[in-house]
Amino acid sequence: MSELTVNDRYLIKNETQLRAQFGETTESIWAKATDFISEPMNKFIGLSPFCSIASCDKQGRTDISPRGDAPGFVSVARFMRWRFGSQTCLMLPVLKLLHKK
Repeated sequence: MSELTVNDRYLIKNETQLRAQFGETTESIWAKATDFISEPMNKFIGLSPFCSIASCDKQGRTDISPRGDAPGFVSVARFMRWRFGSQTCLMLPVLKLLHKK
């Protein structure tokens, strides 16, 4: 896979540049922010036929993959404490293609 080349003028390198591009975060946005998945969110996730899974590597490079299936293919699993301190984790069914020999 080849490396992606990005023109430096399109990179946002600090919060000052971020704010210049997108403005300040409003109070109404902060009021919606949570560090957990609430029951209404849980229900919404369970009814959704689509989700995107994002991850990043140790160098901070990100990847996002779309996933879709019948509603209910994604569920929220609750743990006492997970490896990264999260109390919730999205669970996806195992793809059959990954286990074919």
